Amino acid sequence: MIKKMYFMMIFLSVLFSSCFFKEEVSGTSMETENSIAFQVSLANGSLAKHTDVFIRPADYVAKSNVLESSNLKQGIWNGKTDENGKILVKNLKAGKYTAEARGDSLKGLLKFEFGETAPDTFNIQMKKPGAISGTVEFPSGYNSATIGVLGLEYFTEVDSTGFFSFDVLPADSLVVLTFMESDSNIISQIVSTSTVVIAEDTVYIDISIYTKMDTTTYTDTLFYESFEDSTKSWYVSKTEYATANLKIQNEDNREGLVAYFTYTNDSINGWALMGHALDSILDLSFLDSISFYARGDGQISFAFDHLSEIDSTLNGKAWIHIEIDSKWTRYVVKPSDFLEADDIGGNTGWDTVKKEVSNITFFGNHGTHFWLDDVVLYSTRLDIKEIE
Repeated sequence: MIKKMYFMMIFLSVLFSSCFFKEEVSGTSMETENSIAFQVSLANGSLAKHTDVFIRPADYVAKSNVLESSNLKQGIWNGKTDENGKILVKNLKAGKYTAEARGDSLKGLLKFEFGETAPDTFNIQMKKPGAISGTVEFPSGYNSATIGVLGLEYFTEVDSTGFFSFDVLPADSLVVLTFMESDSNIISQIVSTSTVVIAEDTVYIDISIYTKMDTTTYTDTLFYESFEDSTKSWYVSKTEYATANLKIQNEDNREGLVAYFTYTNDSINGWALMGHALDSILDLSFLDSISFYARGDGQISFAFDHLSEIDSTLNGKAWIHIEIDSKWTRYVVKPSDFLEADDIGGNTGWDTVKKEVSNITFFGNHGTHFWLDDVVLYSTRLDIKEIE
């Protein structure tokens, strides 16, 4: 039996708290500043009364078959619609989420972003569900895995023959994640992602795992970016004499979508990058490694940055330059791999930025383009904390 895995999202400061929030049932028109309303309807258009609704962060992955209790600090909320098929969620923080409505024979799924420009009410339309089943082919020395559906409360273990199934899932485009553990049950790691479009039937998928795990120390996944929903959370930056463009596209030999970054550097001091700003400054002192898949030409320079909005003299980064080629390759970078401080390009070294990381960035160097997929950060302990 595989031990319970812990999947930690980079936007959260701690693992699942032992202090649960009670489930809320909508039955009032009372609004709050951070409230969000949902109208749930059945396939025939009638109201979905007393229907379970589960809200999860977009990058959530279930940790077991036990339904996780409401915890608004982590963006997790469970409730039921009222007599009018409506439900009101209060104090939900801004971010990307999924909302699933579950009935006796119908399911509804909504992927949404909640923030200042969000509508007052989101609509969830329920319809006939579908199913996924499949088999996992393991590399030598491994024989177990768990499967989760990104953003939803579904979890299953692969049996001794490599078979798994989800019998009832909302019909939509879903991302299936495969986690594998070492024989010693010390390590857990995402080893496969599959984008599956399901309707009112069963979709069968084969998952072949060829990648072995890289270390015997990490226990947590801090951050996972598959680029399946877009590159919306990533920005592009460049100097005056450079060009840069970022988009998503389908790529041979990769499941689903990947990021595609094109650039030119016409000046000796020019640079172009794609970056992701974290929701808050993070202490990554206990980072084990970062892994990503890439291909292209020239170099990729990966960096952890500390960018201060108050005092630019405090800015710094730790980075590494990696030669890439036209073949998809999985790269793993550990803190010991970063270059020693030399102030070239603002490199101040890992020790100066590890406690206050604000951004992750990928620079393009000595080439014209690169493709990027499945960016994953791993930690060596469970209590990574945010710096307020």
